[in-house]
Amino acid sequence: MSGQDAPAHHIQLGRREVEIVGDRFLLTPKARLNYFPHIGCIFIHIPKTAGTSVSAALAQIDEYLRLDGQPAKFELPLRKHNRHAKALAYRDHLERDIWDKAFTFCVVRNPFEQMVSCYHWWLQLAPRFPHLRETSRRVAALGGFNAFLRDDLGARRINEFIGEPEHWFQDAEGRDMVDFIVRNEEIDTLLARLGEYVRVPKGVRIERRNATRRGHYATYYDDACVAAVAQRFRYCIERFGYRFESA
Repeated sequence: MSGQDAPAHHIQLGRREVEIVGDRFLLTPKARLNYFPHIGCIFIHIPKTAGTSVSAALAQIDEYLRLDGQPAKFELPLRKHNRHAKALAYRDHLERDIWDKAFTFCVVRNPFEQMVSCYHWWLQLAPRFPHLRETSRRVAALGGFNAFLRDDLGARRINEFIGEPEHWFQDAEGRDMVDFIVRNEEIDTLLARLGEYVRVPKGVRIERRNATRRGHYATYYDDACVAAVAQRFRYCIERFGYRFESA
């Protein structure tokens, strides 16, 4: 894609109108599945990486571009899949030329913090979903973060999804399938990167959404927990330069 694709004329929306687009993004099929056709991008949403915040910002940008006359760069697929689907699943759902032409990206996060966020997601947010309430009660009955990491939910999954972060953005041979990977800690650079392809309207921000209430992640860890997370997430820790930081 090229920044030359951005429309020459500009629309003007107030801050509240921008917020409404973000608030309603989960109600739209393209955002619910993380397709943004007017931007021309596909977002691979690894759980607990601020993905809901990213999707809301992308929905705002995509709606701006639609209202401003930017044509869609691809059609939405007829087949549905989970919004946390891995890149391989997205590619299998799409015509190959759509995947190849789209700007594809994902966000990664410090695994030590990510797993604490995951634990509290089960306790605080999962009960909203009827099919997860029983599992949420089971997590609460485990009695603490240490036991959670030893359980299948903490040892093999991120939220309810089996896999390690790299499984979301790599193929079966371990090759990256996405164009861009941004660390959650540097997420503000994402809008600048999108600005290389389309005009990002002023006022759009990546705001915190779907967050859990908790203290600093380090307070949940003892030496055994640190070792367990370091072993499970060794690839991402080494590749993206993460480390355990004291509170």
